Amino acid sequence: MAQRKTTPAIFLCGGDDRCFPDDSDCPSNDQHTHMPRGYVDRAEWAARMAKTHRQKRCPDCGRLAIWEPRR
Repeated sequence: MAQRKTTPAIFLCGGDDRCFPDDSDCPSNDQHTHMPRGYVDRAEWAARMAKTHRQKRCPDCGRLAIWEPRR
């Protein structure tokens, strides 16, 4: 039986009517990975990043905003 290639799940912060998540209130904001502002640009960027990086939750705000290289 042929194995099916799966795409990793990608989570974008936000989800409300804003175009970009406001994480300025997070004390660990400097650890967050910078991402493009536009929704489509951000989705394409996240798809590329998912191939070489993994997401990690911020210890302070809990958002999946930290991207680390895969080992």
